[in-house]
Amino acid sequence: MADSLRCANPKRRPAEHPVSTRWTPLSEITIAERLARHTTACIGKWHLSVNLGTLHPNQCAIDWYSGFLGDNGTTPSASTAPCLPSHAKSTLYEGGVNVPLIVRGPNVAQGACAGLVFVVDLFATIAELGLSPAPRGDSVSMVPYFTQPTLSIRPSVYTETFSPNGAAPPFPSHSRAVRNARYKLIRRTGQGDQFFDLQVDPFEMTNLLLGLSASEQIEYDALIAQLVALGVR
Repeated sequence: MADSLRCANPKRRPAEHPVSTRWTPLSEITIAERLARHTTACIGKWHLSVNLGTLHPNQCAIDWYSGFLGDNGTTPSASTAPCLPSHAKSTLYEGGVNVPLIVRGPNVAQGACAGLVFVVDLFATIAELGLSPAPRGDSVSMVPYFTQPTLSIRPSVYTETFSPNGAAPPFPSHSRAVRNARYKLIRRTGQGDQFFDLQVDPFEMTNLLLGLSASEQIEYDALIAQLVALGVR
């Protein structure tokens, strides 16, 4: 049985209208045709498949695992309330980094998974599906989620942006974000930290550092410790 497991972002939806007069509205059929035509060119960005049938001759065509992964958040001009344009694409807010991930394949449980995953996890996942050893590192296989979507494997995820491109560290502008299942810390060069409770504030409107409770202080200190372990001061 080939079902789909989705890790979706409920905070955004596709733009209903073109965001520029230079764009031509596309029907669903046209979009499907264009995606199909350009899948090969965009492999890794739009669609990635592992055919286990090529490794096991006795397996049939249903042994394909397919994945769809968004590459970034919604562009600011297409953001709609309560999403802020300043929290969209090219930022470290959830509107810029939390994207849909859909996996379909044999024995993949149907439904949604709330576990934290990161794009680098594709490496270990594909290696495990292909029965190849993956070296230990930042990549964590998502395969256990396929049959047990309630698992929580990654305790946290980290991402960063810097400028200018091509420069050597230390960068003049450097932003980092680390989050766990509930809390998120953003640290930027020359600015104060931002700390959010994503469970009650999914759109990151309220910086908790204006007044931390005892339990929030513990969570904040734990995320700072993760940044320090990564060499961030």
